[in-house]
Amino acid sequence: MRPTSGNPAEDKFRALLESAPDAMVIVNQQGIITLVNSQTETLFGYGREELLNQPVEILIPESFRSRHPAPRNRYIADPHVRGMGVGRELYALRKNGSKFPVEISLSPIQTEEGVLIASAIRDISERKKQERVLRFHASLQENVSEAVIATDVEFRIQSWNRAAEDIYGWRAEEVIGKLTADVLQTEYKSPQERERILQAFLIEGHWESEFRQKRKDGRELYILGSTTLFKDKQGVPFGIVSVNHDITERHQIEEALDQSEKNLRLITQNSPDIIYILDLKQQRATYLNRTEFLGYSQNELESSGSLLHAIYPEDKEPVLTHWREVTSEGATKGTSLIEYRLRDKSGQWQWIKSRETIFASIADGKPTQVLVTLTVITERKQAEAALRESEERYRALFNQIEDAIFIHDNEGNLLDVNQAACERLGYSRDELLRMKTVEIDAPEYGAKFYQRLQQQLETGKLLDIEGIHIARDGHRIPVLVNSRRINYGGKEAVIAVARDMTEPKRVEQQTLELATERERIKLLADFIRDVSHDFRTPLASIGLSAYMLLRKSDLDQRQQHFDRVEQEVKHINRLIGRFLLMARLDAGVELDFHDVKVDTLVEEVVTQFSSIAQAKRVRLTVQLSANLPLIHVDEQQILQSLGEILNNAITFTPEGGEVIIQADVIENIVVVSVHDTGPGISAEHLPYIFRRLYRVDTARSAEDGAVGLGLSIAKRIVELHQGSIGAESVVGEGSIIWVTLPFA
Repeated sequence: MRPTSGNPAEDKFRALLESAPDAMVIVNQQGIITLVNSQTETLFGYGREELLNQPVEILIPESFRSRHPAPRNRYIADPHVRGMGVGRELYALRKNGSKFPVEISLSPIQTEEGVLIASAIRDISERKKQERVLRFHASLQENVSEAVIATDVEFRIQSWNRAAEDIYGWRAEEVIGKLTADVLQTEYKSPQERERILQAFLIEGHWESEFRQKRKDGRELYILGSTTLFKDKQGVPFGIVSVNHDITERHQIEEALDQSEKNLRLITQNSPDIIYILDLKQQRATYLNRTEFLGYSQNELESSGSLLHAIYPEDKEPVLTHWREVTSEGATKGTSLIEYRLRDKSGQWQWIKSRETIFASIADGKPTQVLVTLTVITERKQAEAALRESEERYRALFNQIEDAIFIHDNEGNLLDVNQAACERLGYSRDELLRMKTVEIDAPEYGAKFYQRLQQQLETGKLLDIEGIHIARDGHRIPVLVNSRRINYGGKEAVIAVARDMTEPKRVEQQTLELATERERIKLLADFIRDVSHDFRTPLASIGLSAYMLLRKSDLDQRQQHFDRVEQEVKHINRLIGRFLLMARLDAGVELDFHDVKVDTLVEEVVTQFSSIAQAKRVRLTVQLSANLPLIHVDEQQILQSLGEILNNAITFTPEGGEVIIQADVIENIVVVSVHDTGPGISAEHLPYIFRRLYRVDTARSAEDGAVGLGLSIAKRIVELHQGSIGAESVVGEGSIIWVTLPFA
């Protein structure tokens, strides 16, 4: 259609076209633009002449152009008023290449030239934006991690979600109806800034920024906020919604990161190492933290390979091989290390440790930048060499010592051993270093290892312990272990020097056996001397009586001598019985242990000796504590022991005297004591009264027929029961013999 300026109908059509609020584009059946209005020029950025006679696809994004002719032809076949692409999102293309969402209405126009298609095109970018905002706000309401705050246009709070309560510390009922300025206390640089932001928000309808606000408790918050102004269909604002995200923690992290970066820069700038980033394309350093290194200038350092000539000849090839591996395709992003020697500017060789890390890589995996750190380690290398020499000297001395040496940690794991330890135990060094000390100790010593170790670690003092080591073949090796706490490899440990005591123990055993034999001979001599006296007296009496029997005819006198012989024979039998009892006890008589009441034992022994006491007119008194416990003993043997003690007390108590038997409990031990009112025992004799054949009053013992074995027998029986026996005495007042026995 080509209207002329003199046609009133056409002029009216053009006027209507220009007054349309939307962009109007009219095309013919071939899709060629024949007419546009000024809104089209504004919307698409083309001049009218640029669009006329152009295919309509010029206004369609390239990705949709190939699909456009088919629906256009279908429309021409059935032209009617309808929307274009109903249910789909449509986009148009501006002259500057930007896309924007549109709504398009199609209308057929009948002309003399045929049907033309009129397209009313409306830019719906703003609507889409509002839809996104609404969707955004709806999502935020469901996501309680952000505060969603709705206010009226005067910024009075209308709604306050749970996340807002959590973030700001205010409950909803505390803030509804209040101004956000009073509740949130948003910080602005100045009142003017606040006014400027407000005016921009009212115009644009949206504001997003980071700012500071305060909680109810006054604590400062960093907030990332997004605020949107809502308007009705007439464009009148009716409400505001803010979505605020607490970024306080992120801000603190960013501040810490910023400080860390500053610190890192300071560390880098003040590091004694040289740190640089090498660009492999430019073959130059793009960053260098120092202007000098080993006397070389910054220019000398920046060029890749500039110090190659200064590398020690034997190290050059390993360095080049290492560098090729670091910079090869597919090299990993891990850190690589190499140590080599480099000549400084003054000509001295310095040890260098080079640490390389791939700093950036392109898509094909080939490194493009490498972070390199060079550290001078000459002093460390010298110290390592000195340490190796010291270690060699230490190892030579360590293995030269004849005593076995073990170093172990706090758990008993062996850390080091010398050659003597290996040879003595029959293990290799590697085998021992996989073992614990308790594995070479005899079980009876190994069980107490950790107790000794704790004592060693707590006191730190020198500790000498006798023990037994078990060799690989099972034979036992007596040792004297001298140990102390040491520092080994920077950790607390214990060094133990074990001396083989096999030969000293053999000599000691021989010495002990010799001393025992001498003591046995002495005891035998003493025994023979004492026994010969004890037997000689009754035998002499028997001999005299036998002599008199041969020379006396008077029957009464002969009867007297017969009675004397009988009495002395009985005495000799008693002596032999006592000696045999002592011998059985020494040989280790088998005891019949069972639980016995203490009061029962005391009462029974008193009953046995009550007639003897009565005959001598000695009063027996029993004093028993309440609730005496059971004791686990051989009842007959303990009765024998207590009987010997009680008989001794009655024997040495004069007529009219008293013997008291007491039984008490002291600290989980039963104590049975016998008190007499005899003459007492002097301090000179008291320590020896439990010795065999020892008699305080020899004359009286001979008169009473005593041989000095009673208390010895009592003592031996008590010791067989893991008890103890003792005596106290005051001359002129009497004596106390006491016995202790453990609970059952």
